[in-house]
Amino acid sequence: MSVVRPERMFMRRASSGEASKVAVGLKSKIGYSHPRAEGRLDIWLVTGTLAAMFVGAPRLITAQAAEKPLETIQGIMLQALEGKPALKARGKEFPLSARASYLLHTLEDKRLAGREVRVEGEPKPDGSFEAWKFFTVRDGKLYRVRYYCQICNIEALEPGRCVCCQRPTELQEIPVDQPGP
Repeated sequence: MSVVRPERMFMRRASSGEASKVAVGLKSKIGYSHPRAEGRLDIWLVTGTLAAMFVGAPRLITAQAAEKPLETIQGIMLQALEGKPALKARGKEFPLSARASYLLHTLEDKRLAGREVRVEGEPKPDGSFEAWKFFTVRDGKLYRVRYYCQICNIEALEPGRCVCCQRPTELQEIPVDQPGP
């Protein structure tokens, strides 16, 4: 009787449901006939099941997030109390949070205070708004924000000093319809 080695168990790609079927099928082929296989097969079964869960879960979450359309709020950017960003739109103030730290740091930039901005994201139960995308608006056109060092020719996503020369970066607005560098 030939022995199937555990290291060959996941040589082929398997969907999340097939991984456990492959492992169960190998259990009957191995039949614990090899001294080293005993005990290891159970580890392979658990590992395969966990791997299938971790590979499949992000796809499910991404699919759910893609189905839900983003809400858009356009208004004037405020630097509210304690430096926390807020957006004045629809006759009220929306405290802003962000999904990514670089976006939160951009929203906190005092150079954007008083400017018209457009924020796409989702409202939270506490009345705040979580930003996923952020644009400035001038003359009805959308602009993406970047931070740039003219001396070093380095682009950054958030305000701060240049990673090279340590001078402050310049806030730039690039039209959304213009292709990036």
